Amino acid sequence: MKIVVKSGIINYVPVYYFVFRKERFRMARPKKNGTYLNVCIESPIYERLVAFCDDAGQSKTVAVERALTAYLDDYDEKQKMLRELEHISEK
Repeated sequence: MKIVVKSGIINYVPVYYFVFRKERFRMARPKKNGTYLNVCIESPIYERLVAFCDDAGQSKTVAVERALTAYLDDYDEKQKMLRELEHISEK
């Protein structure tokens, strides 16, 4: 909401009013095909995440998605190596 003063009267006008009056149209972001994940993490970790996101210029969602992807990819690769070693040792 924005406050507009006309003739000494204060009115609350929704932001979209200004967007349309100035003929600036903002496109909504496309909906993400995702699932919500709510977690409770320790405050120092959260603070590091916020600092990282500010420094990298990305959202917390993107940072967490990339971190999880990297972690899970690494885990899958290690599991694959273990299976290969087990297969070799069985021969």
